[in-house]
Amino acid sequence: MFPWNKQYPFNQQKMPDFFKSMNPNQVENYVQEVMGQVFGQDQSGGFPYQFSKNREEKQAPPSENWYEATDRIYFKIKIPAKIAGDVKIQHNSHQLTLENFPEKGERKTFQIPFLVRRKGTKATYQDEELELSFIKNEDLNVTEIHIPEGDIRS
Repeated sequence: MFPWNKQYPFNQQKMPDFFKSMNPNQVENYVQEVMGQVFGQDQSGGFPYQFSKNREEKQAPPSENWYEATDRIYFKIKIPAKIAGDVKIQHNSHQLTLENFPEKGERKTFQIPFLVRRKGTKATYQDEELELSFIKNEDLNVTEIHIPEGDIRS
């Protein structure tokens, strides 16, 4: 019904012979060359299960922990003592920002899992661990929306 065979990009009779004569490294180079032509040379490393040979080992990002109590939210993160004095902490009701972290001149932002008050946050630093204590803010401003009965259909 459809002429799929005519639209196939390779000569179908010679395709098995073409790949039989190539070793796996040649196939990999061919695929990388085609991917580089289609997506650009820098983009080919972003595909799953492909690792660049010249890529540097990156450090694992610092792990943060959120804990919930009845009226508070606690945030803990490891910060080396050598940069702890330079770290600036800022937050609003839904986002926490640490400036000069993980390195000087950098900024790391975290989403706070609950709505918190902007005042009353406490910070403690002990054993290379920063702990922040936020007061939960209950949002009591609730709006009720009615669906007009004429719009309800089955």
